[in-house]
Amino acid sequence: MNYTPIFDQGIKEEDCLLWSIKYKEHDLCEFFRLIKQWSNIEFLFEYFESHKELLNTDYWKRNGIMSIEMAVKRVNAEIASFKKELIEANRQGAINDEVTLNKIFLNLHGNVFYIGRSTKKEQVKAKPNFYAPLLRFYGLRLEKRQILITGGGIKLTEKIQQTPGLDKEIERTILIDNILKEDGILFLP
Repeated sequence: MNYTPIFDQGIKEEDCLLWSIKYKEHDLCEFFRLIKQWSNIEFLFEYFESHKELLNTDYWKRNGIMSIEMAVKRVNAEIASFKKELIEANRQGAINDEVTLNKIFLNLHGNVFYIGRSTKKEQVKAKPNFYAPLLRFYGLRLEKRQILITGGGIKLTEKIQQTPGLDKEIERTILIDNILKEDGILFLP
């Protein structure tokens, strides 16, 4: 397991605020792996087709997603917006405390997600600036205003526990939190 600075162009690595974990089983860190996966039209069609019962609900119809094609277009729009938001927040956050990743990465709520939580790190989620967004990143808020992305997914239900796979992402975030705590890591690099 390694840690990779994200969007560190033009700033020193030690000033980078957004980091991503790279698991041994993947070639890319989680941030870029998920962006690549979410950008893959074939993957999206297969994903939404296999979960169409979760997509074909009144919740998504009220939020303007009436078909798999609309969901795929929505994910593409969310990716573009998300990347832009994160790049700007990382760049501005390194020089300006008013514009930070803390406005994008919000605390996860609910006692089930805080099992094993340390007092120095908080488990966080990020979603694009869309009404009822589909995409999520999960991670940890470290000291020095840093965020470490540990995973993510496509949220298809109002409650995270009802979307297949997202509970595993939260469990993995808790595991990484505990590993960092055991290793005494409070910030990167």
